[in-house]
Amino acid sequence: MEVQVRLLTQLPSNGLYEGFVVVPNGSLLVARADAPELYQVDYNDNGKEEIQLLDRFQEVPDINSIINICAIPGTDEEFIVLLGFFDMQAMLVSNYQIWRFSISGNSSGGGGSASVRWTRVTSLDDAGFFLSIVAISDRVLLVTDSARHRVYSVDLITGRAEVLVTHDSFKPTTKDEVFGINRLCLDDMGTVWFTNSTRSLVGKFCIDASQDGTAETTRLAGDVEIVAEGFPASDGFAVLPDGSAAYLATMYDGKLLRVSLMGTDKGSITDVKHDLVEPTAVGLVPPRPGSEDGRKHELCVICHGQVDATWNRQDHNSGWRDIADIVRRVKGTVTVTED
Repeated sequence: MEVQVRLLTQLPSNGLYEGFVVVPNGSLLVARADAPELYQVDYNDNGKEEIQLLDRFQEVPDINSIINICAIPGTDEEFIVLLGFFDMQAMLVSNYQIWRFSISGNSSGGGGSASVRWTRVTSLDDAGFFLSIVAISDRVLLVTDSARHRVYSVDLITGRAEVLVTHDSFKPTTKDEVFGINRLCLDDMGTVWFTNSTRSLVGKFCIDASQDGTAETTRLAGDVEIVAEGFPASDGFAVLPDGSAAYLATMYDGKLLRVSLMGTDKGSITDVKHDLVEPTAVGLVPPRPGSEDGRKHELCVICHGQVDATWNRQDHNSGWRDIADIVRRVKGTVTVTED
């Protein structure tokens, strides 16, 4: 395994970034959680990053955060975002909404202009603390509710949201904690993988989508299974396409971990990198056409900075880490190639 650290010095240094997706030209679309902004990063441009602000969401008032982002299967230039109003001082999020957007024009960073078109899907009124989204088809989106220990299925056409599954493994360690189930990933077999931040585990479940493929008829197939436990609290999460391994970024102690999900070493954990500064977003970049080894995937990890505060239970009574005062000292990616 080869690990290469790559600094992203041009991302706004006061930003918080929790998600990104890969577009067909190999660029990244990065969602900014402390502002309703989308950035495009050409991270492999001969070792030099070209970063541009692609768009700022201004379609409706009282939205100041793009919490997360995901691609829509079967489309090249259409994506889904989880939006909200993020009060950094109180550490509260409200007005959750799901929107989709498409990109037209030149978005390659090589000149010209790109146009972003936004389309509202729905509001998530029964809100706890929504964190992660993944589209399992061009019709159904899964959303994690960390506070209420649920995964919702959202119909991207009707906007209707249904509780797909709730499970004890989704709950936080104690009643004082808010963060339980956090990230979702989908492998090529359709298995849904998840992390629980405070319980330090990776689990999986399968879903059964009926012939009409709507959110209302999407159901859990089988049991929820815990696959690995015993690592520091994690944030970023990515699963290899064959489901054989996952990568976790541990936000508070700056580690990148590899977790085996199959075989005789199932559940084993390997340290990949130790000196990251607040890693938050992790994602796989598919093999690029014309690369020397078409089997290799690259893993991109975005770091946003360092938390300079301690726990603040007196104000919030929730066990949340107070991240109101963030000093971002470095931005970077770690690129991992794996056969």
